[in-house]
Amino acid sequence: MSDDRSLPAGVSPTAAFTARKLAADKVSNARTIYDQEVLKAQQTAESSIDAATAQAAVIVSAVQKVYFTQKKSLSCWTPKTSSGVSKLYGSVNRISDISFDDNTEQVFWASKSSDKIWTLSLADNGASPLCLYNTLAPQSLATDTKAQQIFWPSNSAKIMRGSFSGSDRAQQLLTLNPDTYFDLSNMKIAGGRCTSDKFHLFWADGKSIYKLDTSQEQNNPEKIFAITGAMPYFASVDDVNKYIYWVDFNYNQICRCNFDGEDFSKLFKLENPGLVQGLAIDGLSNDVFTIEIPESKNAYWLTQYKAGASSSLKLLKIGLYPNGSGLALHLSETNKALREAITANRLEIEKSEQDIIAARQAAETLVSQAQGLLNDSEAQAQTIIEKAHKNGDKLIQDEEKTREATIVDAQQKINEANSQKVQQIVQAQSRSNVIISDAKTNAKAQIDTASQKLNNAREEQRQHGL
Repeated sequence: MSDDRSLPAGVSPTAAFTARKLAADKVSNARTIYDQEVLKAQQTAESSIDAATAQAAVIVSAVQKVYFTQKKSLSCWTPKTSSGVSKLYGSVNRISDISFDDNTEQVFWASKSSDKIWTLSLADNGASPLCLYNTLAPQSLATDTKAQQIFWPSNSAKIMRGSFSGSDRAQQLLTLNPDTYFDLSNMKIAGGRCTSDKFHLFWADGKSIYKLDTSQEQNNPEKIFAITGAMPYFASVDDVNKYIYWVDFNYNQICRCNFDGEDFSKLFKLENPGLVQGLAIDGLSNDVFTIEIPESKNAYWLTQYKAGASSSLKLLKIGLYPNGSGLALHLSETNKALREAITANRLEIEKSEQDIIAARQAAETLVSQAQGLLNDSEAQAQTIIEKAHKNGDKLIQDEEKTREATIVDAQQKINEANSQKVQQIVQAQSRSNVIISDAKTNAKAQIDTASQKLNNAREEQRQHGL
C-alpha cells in the first residue's frame, strides 16, 4: 500500500501556505505604517524643539523684579534701576513664603503670625491686600497659573488647596503622616506642570524628594529622589526646563534633578546652607537666586548664582533679620512672552510625543492583529495538517486492518483446505488399504484354488500311473 497522506475532501493542499502568506503580508504592512507614523511624529517633535531652542537663545535678562520680605514689610527690588527697594505692604510679620503669578500680576504670601493666606494685585494701583484664607500656620505656598489655584501645607501636616480669588472654600488635599517623613518642621512645597494637564507638588524632608499629583483625589505622594548622604531642604521648581532645585545641608550645595528624580547634579557651592531663607529659579537663564548670609557677612543678602560662573553675585543687602522666608521672581514682559512661547512649544513637543506613543500603539495594534492572523492561520494550517495526518493514519490503519483480515481469512481457508486434504488422504489411504486387503484375499484364494487344482491333478496322475 502507498504511504501518501492526502488532505481531507474539500481542502486545498496549498491552504496552509496561503494562510501564512496572507498573515505575513499584513504584518509587513503594519510595520511599514508603524515606521512612517513614528518618523512623522519625531520630525514634528524635532521641529518644535528647534523652535524652542532658537527662542531661548535670544534671552538676555529674564528677571524684572524680585519680591522678598524685609523687616516688617513685603518688598520689591527692581534690578538695574536707581529706584532701589520699594515697600509693597507693611505691617506683616513672619511671612513663611512668597509667590508671584505673571499672568494675573498677583503676589501671594503666607503668614504664620496671622494664620492667613494673602494676595495683592499689582495690576490695580493702590489696591489693598486681600485675605484669601484663614488657615493654621501656613508654612509655604505653591501656585498653579493655569488652574489659578494655591496650595499650602499647614503645621498640622495637611496640604490644602484654594483659588486665586479666595471665593472657593479651602479643600484638604492630603494629610501627611509625620512618622513617614524625616522632617516636616519647615516644609517648603513647590509646584510645576509635568504635563499640560497635570500639576504636581514637590517637597523635601531632609532625606528625600517627593512628588504629588494634584489632579487625582486620594493620591499618595511618590518618592522620586533619595541617595545616601543627601540632605535636601527648600525645594524650588524650574517649570520651564522641568527641574527641582534644593539646598543640600550635607553637600553644602544647591542641587537639582528633573521631575522624575533623574539627572541629579550638584550646581553651586553654598557658604552657609543652614542660613538660606529663600530660593527661586529663573528657568530662562538657569540662574538661581537666594536670600542667605554669605561668608564674612553679618546680614542677609539677595544673592545670584549664574549658570557657568565660578562665584556668586551679592545683589542686595536685605538686613540682619529678613523677618521670614520666601523669594519670588517677576519676569519682564519680553521674557515672559518668551517663556510662554517656550511653554507652548513644550506643549507641542508633548503632543508630538503623545502622537508618537499613539502611532506606536496603533502600529503595535496592527502588528498584534496581523500576528494574531498569522498565529490563527498557522493554527488553522496545523489543524489541517493534523487532520490530514489523522485521516491518512486512519486510512493506513483501516487498510492494515483489511489486509490483516484478508490474511487471517486466507490462512483460515488454507488451514481448512489442509484439513480437508488430510481427511481426503486419510480416506484414500483407508480405501487403498481395503482394496489391497481385498486384492490380497482374492489373490490368496486364487492361489489356494490353483494349488488345490495342481494337487488334484498330481493326485490324479499318480492314481493313473502317469
